[in-house]
Amino acid sequence: MKRKFKDFWLGIKIKDKIKVYISLIFVSILLFMTLDVTISKEYLYDFSKILNDDSITIHLVNCLENEKTAFRNYARTKNSNNLLSLTEAMSDTKECLDKIPFDYNQIGEERYALTWSIMNAYSVYENNISRLMETDVYDSEYIRTQYKIYDEFSYMKGYADKLVLLTIDSGDKTFRSKLPRFVALAVIIIITNIVLLLLIITFSKMMVDTIVNPIIRLADASKKIAMNDFSSEDVVVDNQDEVGELTSVFNSMKHATKDRIMALEDRRHTEELLYAEAMKNSEMEKQLLQAQTDLLRNQINPHFLFNTLNVISGMANLEDAPTTEKMIGSLSALFRYNLKNVEHKIALAQELKIARDYMYLQQMRFGSRIEYQEDIRVNVDEVIVPSYLLQPLIENSIIHGLARKEKGGWVKVRVKWVNNDLHVIVGDNGIGIPRKQLETIRKTFETGDFKGIGVGNIYKRIRSNMWKGSMTISSKENMGTIIRIIIPNNR
Repeated sequence: MKRKFKDFWLGIKIKDKIKVYISLIFVSILLFMTLDVTISKEYLYDFSKILNDDSITIHLVNCLENEKTAFRNYARTKNSNNLLSLTEAMSDTKECLDKIPFDYNQIGEERYALTWSIMNAYSVYENNISRLMETDVYDSEYIRTQYKIYDEFSYMKGYADKLVLLTIDSGDKTFRSKLPRFVALAVIIIITNIVLLLLIITFSKMMVDTIVNPIIRLADASKKIAMNDFSSEDVVVDNQDEVGELTSVFNSMKHATKDRIMALEDRRHTEELLYAEAMKNSEMEKQLLQAQTDLLRNQINPHFLFNTLNVISGMANLEDAPTTEKMIGSLSALFRYNLKNVEHKIALAQELKIARDYMYLQQMRFGSRIEYQEDIRVNVDEVIVPSYLLQPLIENSIIHGLARKEKGGWVKVRVKWVNNDLHVIVGDNGIGIPRKQLETIRKTFETGDFKGIGVGNIYKRIRSNMWKGSMTISSKENMGTIIRIIIPNNR
């Protein structure tokens, strides 16, 4: 039975599930209201009737007492005020008698007999009152009528007291007889509420399991796909409704998208191979890059200077001049680098070594005015960069930025990884570049019409098909200049 109901629930549409759920809640509320109204009506009606009967009989006793007092005043002094008070008291008593229950089937034999006796005695009492009002005060009949009336008051008062006790006792018996029914109704309401609450909880859980949870799983799978992660398993649901159809379509789309992306990856790989083959045939671009590199290296004759510096270094050693020898050694390293390095690629460690040699010579020239800093966060022996990358940029920082600054400043080289991209940053706190000149330089980068050979050559090589990098210049007057080079996929 449970299995059949589950299959039925999984097979119906979402709107039908919602209708069933709402109908259950509506029926529950309606049943709650019906039971509550029933027990309230029965309990309040019976209890109110008991209280009303008690109240009327007690009120009758009070009315008789008030009427007896009014009669005593009237009997002593027959004047208009006392007559009015007696008339009002008799009116109240009659009104109360009219309200007393007088249905034999409802009040029983004993209460019926007492009520009849009170009404009959009051009727005789009324006749005696009328006779008394017509009799003269000094007449002997007046006194006898008074005694009769007092006796009738005593009878009515006794009957009324007994009626009060009987009415209260009857109401108590009625309440006790119906109390088990009230308790049974209360128990039925509690049990019904528990059953309906369990049904609502069960159906709520079924709604969550068959609608909410599958949608949450679909949302989680969509987030993974958005992050290009197709490794998650297919979303599986037992639903045969719209959620089941949506899940099936989603899984199909995921597989189709995955296949499409794999096809695009294969195509990209093929294009990369074709591009690599085309690069092998682009000798003209390589020759151009080589010629530009040679132009940097051959601004002076490195062979002649290198040999001459070796001789000077030897003489400085013989003459015991270590500072001179170190300066010449650094300068020799610069020319040796220009003479021997004909490759376009070189380890970052060599580039940093030649940058330090160059800065040593400049610091010997400028003294403490120029400070050199490095912040290297990569393995310099494993990272490959374009040759002649750092020294021309450092030279520009000194010549154009710091040499004209009275107090000097610092040059800083920072190399770090950002994801798989290599970031090389050369900055200084020199005089900066005027805004118009900076705009001209940036426009030159776009057009490729370089007048100089240092920064322009580096920009061309970084942007070439070999490196596919980028180079940006940021500067502000009297604050400094920062050149950032990004070489993608350099790991």
